[in-house]
Amino acid sequence: MAQIEFDEKGFFKKMPGPHFPVEQEIPILTLNKPLILESAFPGWIPIAINPNIPIKADLVAKEVIESVKIGATAIHVHPRDPEDGGLRMDPPLLKKTLDPVLEQCPDIITWNHSWCGKPDEPIDYKTHTAEILELGGGPKYVQASVVLIRHNPENRGSIREGDMKAIKEGIVFLEENGVKPVFQIYDTNGIQVLAREIIDPGVAKWKPFMCCLHMGKHHSTYIGTDPWAYLQLISSLNALKAVIPDCVTGLRAGGRNWLPITTAAILLGIDMVGVGMEDCLWMYPHKDEIIKKNAEVVRKIVTITEELGREIATPDQARQLLNMKKPS
Repeated sequence: MAQIEFDEKGFFKKMPGPHFPVEQEIPILTLNKPLILESAFPGWIPIAINPNIPIKADLVAKEVIESVKIGATAIHVHPRDPEDGGLRMDPPLLKKTLDPVLEQCPDIITWNHSWCGKPDEPIDYKTHTAEILELGGGPKYVQASVVLIRHNPENRGSIREGDMKAIKEGIVFLEENGVKPVFQIYDTNGIQVLAREIIDPGVAKWKPFMCCLHMGKHHSTYIGTDPWAYLQLISSLNALKAVIPDCVTGLRAGGRNWLPITTAAILLGIDMVGVGMEDCLWMYPHKDEIIKKNAEVVRKIVTITEELGREIATPDQARQLLNMKKPS
């Protein structure tokens, strides 16, 4: 390499070549894969808290369609009571909400709840699913369904969400009927529970397994303090990949810190992020700015992802990654 030349004052006069071999750096491929973007809307937040959430089926469908056209790969929809806005686990109402969406966006992946529960009883993963399957002549309205992996709430009168017998029976039922389970992991202990109770014994067979970390929402992993929230994300994501290597990794972040944590997950190469008004009230962690439109949230994540050089997965790309077929 030629010598660097200096002037009489000792400053650089001429540098013949690069001081560092930048041209020899190999590509870093962490971001070199499409991101599955799930739109979670309208969710459960009462309209008394966020009056911007629509409750009529046609208005919900309109917002979902806009979110899909902006870039959402999959949709997660909770029907709302058209009178008081309350959350309703109602298969016919789900169908009514989704029909206009599927008419305009026929390739979208429906990624919904398909279960119900009664106080002090386990979640019933079968009854509503069977009704939704019948309404669609197959998994049209529920191509994938969430399965909760978390402890039972301590207060009486709650659904026994962590009942392992019901979970295992539900997983078998879902897979037998062409509905891919989406494992929603609410804390780091849930990673080991999922592996020990469901994956390793072969209860779930549909590979790769869709495993989604939940952070900052309901009573899931706490991410309300910086910088520990980012360290929690890094350790949880790497623990998930180490314990269940044959999985597609996902994140559903809620609460005030949802945007920075979601962005960090995208940077870490996570396969899927779920965003939307279901679990988020504030747009930014440091401002009291309430989210007005679900499509605004989807657009923000699409913009961030593309600015980082990643692409948003199409539904076909997502199905290929998840080993799913489009319903006929």
